Amino acid sequence: MARRQRESARSKINTTKKKIDKSIDINQPRHFDWVRMWISYALSIFMKDRGKIPDNIGDRILISNNMYITKLFMSTIINVQELGPTTPETMIEVLNKQLRNRGNTAVLDFSLKNTKYVYDPKKGGMDARIATWERMASGQTLTTPRYKERAVRCLYTIKEAEAGRTLKHTRMFITIRSKDIRQLNQAEKIVIDNLNAMGCTYLPAYSNIADNLEYMSIFGNYTNDLKSMPPIMTSNIVLSGLLPNCGSLNDTKGLYMGQNILNGTPYFLDVYNISVARNLYIVAPSGVGKTVLALNMAQSAYENGNACCLMDIKGNEYTEFIKATNGYIISLRPNSIEYINSWKMNPEDVKNDSPVSYFNSRVQFSKQQFIILSGLKEKEQLTEFEELLDEFHHALYVQLGCIASNMNSWQATQKLTPYSVFSMFEDYLTPDKMEKYSLPKSILGTLRMYMSESGSKSYVFKQEFDYSSILNANTISFDFGILSNSTIADIDVDLFRLKFLYMSKLNGEFVTNNFNRGIRTLKVLEESQIVSPEILHMYVEEYTLRRSQNQDTLLLGNSVSALMDNTLSKPIIENTTGLLVGELGLEARNKVMDEFGIRRLEKFIKIPGSKPEYKNSFFFLNNMEDKTIYPIIKVVVDKNLPNKIGRKFYKVMKPAPVKNDMSGDVGTI
Repeated sequence: MARRQRESARSKINTTKKKIDKSIDINQPRHFDWVRMWISYALSIFMKDRGKIPDNIGDRILISNNMYITKLFMSTIINVQELGPTTPETMIEVLNKQLRNRGNTAVLDFSLKNTKYVYDPKKGGMDARIATWERMASGQTLTTPRYKERAVRCLYTIKEAEAGRTLKHTRMFITIRSKDIRQLNQAEKIVIDNLNAMGCTYLPAYSNIADNLEYMSIFGNYTNDLKSMPPIMTSNIVLSGLLPNCGSLNDTKGLYMGQNILNGTPYFLDVYNISVARNLYIVAPSGVGKTVLALNMAQSAYENGNACCLMDIKGNEYTEFIKATNGYIISLRPNSIEYINSWKMNPEDVKNDSPVSYFNSRVQFSKQQFIILSGLKEKEQLTEFEELLDEFHHALYVQLGCIASNMNSWQATQKLTPYSVFSMFEDYLTPDKMEKYSLPKSILGTLRMYMSESGSKSYVFKQEFDYSSILNANTISFDFGILSNSTIADIDVDLFRLKFLYMSKLNGEFVTNNFNRGIRTLKVLEESQIVSPEILHMYVEEYTLRRSQNQDTLLLGNSVSALMDNTLSKPIIENTTGLLVGELGLEARNKVMDEFGIRRLEKFIKIPGSKPEYKNSFFFLNNMEDKTIYPIIKVVVDKNLPNKIGRKFYKVMKPAPVKNDMSGDVGTI
């Protein structure tokens, strides 16, 4: 039947063409072959594979039943009416790659038309629809798996709308272009096969192509029948995920940082293919999203199989993430009870180093604990006290029969604790020794407060750290808990320095252990109001030495002057290869531009915070890769969409509650 219809149509067309040819004066100029155009149109109704671009089409457009033709391309349109549950991020890029993998040269265009969706719970029998969806989702109504899935997605959308999220009605069109009809047909089949695999609902444009073009063009917004183009419910996050990543503008793998709001794409930093130091410094005041950005990168690093080490000075910002990833929170709060027993020598810990190197490093760490808790500040007194400690520790291990080069002799150190060592130190520090070293009489009283079992702060040496659990965890955080104190003035600075010393050692051994296991580490450092020399020395070490151990370092800075005005911080400035600048005042902004020599980029640096849509955003200067763009990365505080790992949840900016006291739950992790 269809064959007879096609033959009848061809016969009528040929008869019409002969009549027209006889009536045409061949001497008259013809700017466009209307007859051939209509013949092509009539044939394309039945046989798209016969299509071609007319030689004299000029600047006109030929619209047939199933495609339209210009002087550049033959094009077909697919109206995507529903996204499937397995729709990938950067959907259009995935479809493009599928074409190229099959050797197809067709071009894909992606057109989106958005209108704001206003949720009205009283309109259109919404209550009845919600009740129907709930019955379908719970299995009370017999339905297919696809409709059950749709019901769940509808209920989720209602919750999003009720939470105040901006939702949109999006009409989505994929245009497939090619100069060759065979390539066009093959491309259309590849795209449709992939849309089916994604679980999408779609409709190739037939007969209504003119309406499609009227509506989807840049300045168009007219169509005779908008109901024939069902919308998809979307949000800004969904749309930015669908859009393609261009390799010249952004990486498509690596650590996720946020959304580049200048081109609407997710921004990734491909640390895996960067050979220079991967040191990022965030300069911004409190409350603009530094921690959210750090958590974006930490979550991405964890999902990529990396380890994460987070310095949590405030003590409540990374707790949810660490718990959700079964990590280890190392409590370094003023009332915590865990410590490093460096006086005890453990033969099983001697691996790459020689026994003598290991022994001497432990003795050096023991001396540091004594020095910090002594409270001594004057250089001359510190020098004399260190000499005394050298003499004491030598005598201590000689008395125990412990020899640095003989690990079999270390058994005698297993019973040493800070309490027993201090008791032996008191016996060793005779009046003659005190006079010889000109030490203040108060030094024993100061040390006794911490290192005597009856001292008022002796709880700090109640329990040794679980080294094995720390070193083998995938994620760890160092919880200093500064927010648990009412003011900065309440902080015991010497005790803070001791805890920081513990962090430095555990941090170093955690990264080294990861490196030996072939695991990368993302390190997040947090600038403290207590910018002591120890802290700055550690920052410099992290920036200059850890690159060789596959560490990516992120330093969060609250105060521009606190770091930049310190001469010890110069190596940090010099070794910063990625700079993120948030919303800054004029003075701070000028200081950053002068320190880093980037005044030429002032127009970009002024964008964060300049408008409401630029809140919680950062200008990114990436000197790690050869790129000429300067993205503005926005982080989203999304309290309604918790991330899920396994069966646990964490929210990027929901601090865990902390107690504002110094008692109770001592030692709780």
